[in-house]
Amino acid sequence: MGSPGIGGVTQSARNRKGFHSPYAATSIITAHTVSIGASMVTVAPDMRIRRYTPAAQSLFSMISTDVGRPLGDLKLSFAMEDLEAALVDAMHERPVPDRDVRDRRGHWLSLRIRPYRASGGQVDGAVLVLAGIGGPDAVR
Repeated sequence: MGSPGIGGVTQSARNRKGFHSPYAATSIITAHTVSIGASMVTVAPDMRIRRYTPAAQSLFSMISTDVGRPLGDLKLSFAMEDLEAALVDAMHERPVPDRDVRDRRGHWLSLRIRPYRASGGQVDGAVLVLAGIGGPDAVR
């Protein structure tokens, strides 16, 4: 029998019951996000890029060294003049309506901005999610 661990549950019991460490859960969520091709960017309260998914690289014109840089320094592939204001609204938990934006190639994307919640539940930034919704010929 294993020694008691988290909440008095042994390691072998955690393995049988499907318990995972927070790090394993984060890894699983990351794998799911990459698998579905979601374009997501997380920004800190100071508007610096915290992390992004591989699918977001081209839409946000990012490279790995952009983590830590202000989002405003990037040349985005879509136009949205009030992006920073929308991020601030999300961080203050004010509603940010979903909107359709067009990228440089004319493709339509659905943009959602939501608060990013840290493990304790407090807002610690914002998350941008972009999903393709139509080609250049789509009518909006």
